[in-house]
Amino acid sequence: MSINDNATFKQLAQTFISSGNQTISSIQAYLYKVGSPNTTDTITAEIWSNNTGTNQPGSLLSTGSVQISQISTAGSYVSITIASVNLTKSTSYWLVLRASYAGNASNLVAWAETSGTTDVATDGQAYYVNYVGGASYQTVGANRDFTYRIGDCGQ
Repeated sequence: MSINDNATFKQLAQTFISSGNQTISSIQAYLYKVGSPNTTDTITAEIWSNNTGTNQPGSLLSTGSVQISQISTAGSYVSITIASVNLTKSTSYWLVLRASYAGNASNLVAWAETSGTTDVATDGQAYYVNYVGGASYQTVGANRDFTYRIGDCGQ
């Protein structure tokens, strides 16, 4: 799913539950370029606490970014360095990716998704923020997850 395609989906998110107490200082997301987005623009990764019961992130815990020049058209796991953050076992968090550019349908960065008959990340869900009619997180669809790695979490 594209990040900031025609300014409709300005950010994408994946919820996850930390499987252990751990300190992380980077995340990996499976990203790919479509067309020719400006390579000096960035994708920002954020780790947020979970706002229980609202399907919304809570507090921003850490952030970092990567230049689009580091993302290939073929797609691969892209490592994004973030400020060190402690994750607590069995606690829900949000990984949010947002773009610094005004995208269009021909020049963008996309985050690879997985789908199937069961949730790949049984402890998480993929979301997008739809800015058409107001900003709110909405699920990408049943049994959908973005492809990511955070410490000992992800797929």
